[in-house]
Amino acid sequence: MSGSLGGGTYSFTQEASRLHEFAAMNSTNLFTPKYIGEVPNQNLHGSPQVDLIIVTYPDFKAEAQRLATYHRQQIICV
Repeated sequence: MSGSLGGGTYSFTQEASRLHEFAAMNSTNLFTPKYIGEVPNQNLHGSPQVDLIIVTYPDFKAEAQRLATYHRQQIICV
């Protein structure tokens, strides 16, 4: 996206007739994937259906568990 950088602030103009989302990054903050190993074939169609999957960063695990507990207590599955 064309714009200008000044004092650590990048400024640009975009039409606003609809909502836009932007992500900013530079090449020094990108993560490189690492090969860990092969994942064996799985029968995912044979797994029971789930209502919610929570994916979280390890630092937020306690809050994710709290959210899961809330959903277990509040959500009534039919």
